[in-house]
Amino acid sequence: MADIIFQINDIHCEKCVEKIRKALENLGGLEEVHFDLDEKIVRVEGEADPIAIEQIIQDTGYTAVQLQSENKH
Repeated sequence: MADIIFQINDIHCEKCVEKIRKALENLGGLEEVHFDLDEKIVRVEGEADPIAIEQIIQDTGYTAVQLQSENKH
């Protein structure tokens, strides 16, 4: 399983979070999604493709920049 962290500077509220969460819910390999509105980051756990995650976030109208990806054993 991997943790992938994205910076999303244009999320501002819970409505933004729910919009992104709903867009990601059908993506295979996704275990959990954690948002930090104060830091404007989203941490994704699972085996989902980081490029697919970034594209879905961008298709939802937000700008995602991958900060890190680390594998957990």
